[in-house]
Amino acid sequence: LATGEELTLKRLLKPGYVKDLLAAGRAALLADSGAKPTDSLVEAGLFEDKLELNDNWSVSSNGISFSYDPYEIACYARGFVEFTIPWEKVRPWIRPDQQLAPFVK
Repeated sequence: LATGEELTLKRLLKPGYVKDLLAAGRAALLADSGAKPTDSLVEAGLFEDKLELNDNWSVSSNGISFSYDPYEIACYARGFVEFTIPWEKVRPWIRPDQQLAPFVK
């Protein structure tokens, strides 16, 4: 807020975070839909068995949450697709000199 600068995951997290966060997001989506951990994301109601982290994320006491609009990665009937990556999965990737560090002491 002090500078008005946009916060991005690339700035807040250490290089290499994408692979682990994608795996955690995939697991969260499958669990939320009642699918088995070995199922494809298609079986969880997504268009493809592929997930990309978008820029529509937020921080909560539970972790970093991602939200996708209808038709972005799933059909309209699926509604908004949301999942949260818990802090224990994010913690190793947080840059200690950035704004997320106080959330995960």
